[in-house]
Amino acid sequence: MGKRSNENDVEYKARKKAKKEKKLAKREKKETKRKSTTTTISPTTANDANDIQTSKVSNEGATTTPCWNSFADAPFTKPIQQALTDAGFTEPSPIQARAWPVALAGKDLVGVAKTGSGKTLGFLLPVFHRISTKDLPDNSSTDADADADVVASTGAKKTPAPLCLVLSPTRELAIQIHGECVKFGTCLNIRSECLYGGTDVRTQLQK
Repeated sequence: MGKRSNENDVEYKARKKAKKEKKLAKREKKETKRKSTTTTISPTTANDANDIQTSKVSNEGATTTPCWNSFADAPFTKPIQQALTDAGFTEPSPIQARAWPVALAGKDLVGVAKTGSGKTLGFLLPVFHRISTKDLPDNSSTDADADADVVASTGAKKTPAPLCLVLSPTRELAIQIHGECVKFGTCLNIRSECLYGGTDVRTQLQK
């Protein structure tokens, strides 16, 4: 009886040891696999920082476009430049420095940056500049000229058509963008309205 009990204890301990070793081997294998798929990121150097500041954006069908690292680099009209100064801005943010030259060149652009980085003005100011300088697509300028001719010949009051449409995923963001439109569009006599769901459609259309 005692001998069998000892044998059982030995078998139990052996099974327990084998199970523990198997579990440990599995864990080591998993850790090795994780390390092999982890990318080592080198620390940013001074040269990297300089490269970022002088980086160029490659556009579809266009040559590389240098960044505008100061407001003097941007060809914005004086009212826009003054509005930026009045708002306390001293230089373009990184997303603005890269987005403005591309947007003003009339190229498609996808800009990704964190909240508070200046993305809104990154696309709004080029739009306002092109509207104020009448640098619009051919069909827009043609329609505007045709409308002016109709008003001049008939004396009828023509309802102005939108020149730019900004789409937002949320009401809160739409209101925030509209606030920037009002803040920087007023100096150019550009009027903007904010339309969103959950309110009376007719009231919004009357604006």
